[in-house]
Amino acid sequence: MQQQNRQKVEASKVRSLSRKLPRVVAADTAAAMQREEKQLEASLDALLSQVADLKNSLGSFIYKLENKYDRLTWPSVLDSSALLSGQLNTLNKVLKHKKTPLFRNQVIIPLVLSPDRAEDLMRQTEGRVPVFSHEVVPDHLRTKPDPEVEEQEKQLTTDAARIGADVAQKQIQSLNKMCSNLLEKISKEE
Repeated sequence: MQQQNRQKVEASKVRSLSRKLPRVVAADTAAAMQREEKQLEASLDALLSQVADLKNSLGSFIYKLENKYDRLTWPSVLDSSALLSGQLNTLNKVLKHKKTPLFRNQVIIPLVLSPDRAEDLMRQTEGRVPVFSHEVVPDHLRTKPDPEVEEQEKQLTTDAARIGADVAQKQIQSLNKMCSNLLEKISKEE
């Protein structure tokens, strides 16, 4: 009798645990999803900050090239280039960091498409994208190059594969010789 009571108690414990288990698993899954969401948001914030810095530096460099070209020195151009290169490397490291979630696994689905001009979108894109319609979405969310670009790349690859190693070496030597002659002429004129 006592053994039957134990078995009943154990059976009721098992039933109780089996009812609680899906709730525990669901709670763990929800907590994991919240952690992933927070990690994704933090990564996006860091990425947006890096991109904003890069954009400001690039804008400053372009402004110098367009408006202050007469006072621009080679060392300042090199400094600006080094700054841009460093920022691009930092951005690349942020993207490759193991704690950064894989953005390529994220799906972007446009929820609202409108042929009307969107002022908020204009402000966010600094006037580059006036509308988010069915005509522009494929271009902005494209993951592959344009078909024409893909075709040109394929053509260049096949052309490069047809050239033999000795012909390529001769072309390289010819180009190097032309560059050397050009450098000599430039240095003589100075």
